[in-house]
Formats: sequence, structure tokens, C-alpha cells
Amino acid sequence: MNRPSEPVQELSQKEISWIRLAGENVAFVDEQWREILHESRLQTAEDFFSVAGEPLSKPGLGKRYRARLALSGKNSFVYLKRYEGDTLAGLLSRWYEDGQRSTPAEREVNVALALRQQTIAATIPVAYGQSNNAGLNQKSFVVTAAVPGDSLENFFHNQKQIAWKEKLKIIETVAMLARKFHDNGWRHRDFYLCHIFISKTEGKIQLTLIDLARVFRPRWRPERWRIKDLAQLNYSARVKTFSRTARMRFAHEYFRCAKLSNVQKNLLRKIIKKTESISQHDRKTKTR
Repeated sequence: MNRPSEPVQELSQKEISWIRLAGENVAFVDEQWREILHESRLQTAEDFFSVAGEPLSKPGLGKRYRARLALSGKNSFVYLKRYEGDTLAGLLSRWYEDGQRSTPAEREVNVALALRQQTIAATIPVAYGQSNNAGLNQKSFVVTAAVPGDSLENFFHNQKQIAWKEKLKIIETVAMLARKFHDNGWRHRDFYLCHIFISKTEGKIQLTLIDLARVFRPRWRPERWRIKDLAQLNYSARVKTFSRTARMRFAHEYFRCAKLSNVQKNLLRKIIKKTESISQHDRKTKTR
């Protein structure tokens, strides 16, 4: 049996104290959340595998199940992601990428805490676990706390008349997040505006990364994955929302320069080319 290890020990000592849950299967919960989840009848690993919650379905989930769980007696939620087994391709891919035989849920927890250790705001895991049986039929789950604010996609859609100065500030903040994320070796592979949440407290912008299931540190061809990330971000920033001036402001902040070099301009051309590829694929998918 492959038991999940306690992830990123350095950070867990500062922010999270993992407690083993009772039950036949293996699961841990953050001590700060134990009573809160207990009150909602989430007391054992088996409870997390059986609870339904409010399904959050979308195309392409495969063996994954996503749901929002209302907390008993509280006007708040947590989010459950459950993996109903694995594929051989997924198992081999994770081993190839990071050399670990972790479940999808455990890996997501490790990524989230590693990002936060580098002061990159990401979703906060509050519980995770897996079934006793090893292999392709092994189930796993992860529960994350709700992220404040709204996705950047919704934010820009719902506030079409954003002041130019405020929009530029947000764009620069997104560029700084992307730069720090990439400079630390990470690649998202689903780097769309819907996976970046924005909240504002006392005028300060806070961005948080969500949906970390595919985030990794590529050992080979990292530039390829950086181009894909930035193309996904560019594609999700629709032309009607972001002008060329706004996109160039992003580029200058991302590269931390007043004038783009030939190398940087070449990279932008590759990003634009990849953006068009994503757009074509999206159009073909919608016409099927």
C-alpha cells in the first residue's frame, strides 16, 4: 500500500498541522479544520469518498469528480475533488515528471503548499487522502478552502467599464504573478483567466491560483510549456477586453524591461502563434 506522505514539511510546520483521520482508508486533515469538517459529518476518509455535495461538472473531467460542500451551520463552502481511480498514462506521466509515485490528490496538495512556500498565492488544502488499494483503481481526494473574490474571467466580464488605470494595475499584477510562477520553474498547463482569482482589500489586489491538478516543474523543454501558459492567458484575454496597449504593458512587466529585446520579441511571436492554434482548436471543438 502506498501511503500519502505529509507534504512539504517545512511549510506544514508553519501553516498546517496534519492529523490522521480514523477509518480504513488513509486521510489527513488540517488541525484547524478538523472540528469544522467534523460538524459537517466529514469525520473519516470514507466520508469524503461518499459525500456528494453540489456537483461542479464540466467536460473532460474523466474519472474526476468535483463538488462544492456546504459547511454545516456556516455560510461558507469547501471544494472537493475526488479521483475515482487513475489511468496508466496519468500514473506514468506523474512519475516521469517528478519521479514520485503519488496519487493525483497528494500531488495537488504538494504543489499547493510548495507554491505557498514560495509566496505564490494558491488554493489552500485542508484535507486529503486515498484508498488502501494501490494501482490504477486507487481512489484519492483533496479538499480545498474557498478562494476569496472571483475569477478574473468573471471579473472583467461583469465590470466592462473598468477604469483604464485600474485595468493596467490588474494587468501588471497578473504579469508579476506569471513571472514569479515561471521564474520558480512552474508551469500551469491550464493558465486561463478563469483559474486566477482576484480579490481586493483596502484597495490592494490579491491574485490566487486555482486548479493546480496539472501544475508541474518540467525537467525538459520548459520554454515550450511557458509559451503554452502565456498563450492560454493571452487567448482567455479576449481582444474586446484587452487592447494591444494593455497586452504590451503585460509583456513589459513580465519581462521587466522598458524595451523588448529581439529574443523577447521572438518569444512573443511564438506566443501569438500558439494563441492562434488554441483558438483554432477551440473553434473546431465548438463545431463538433
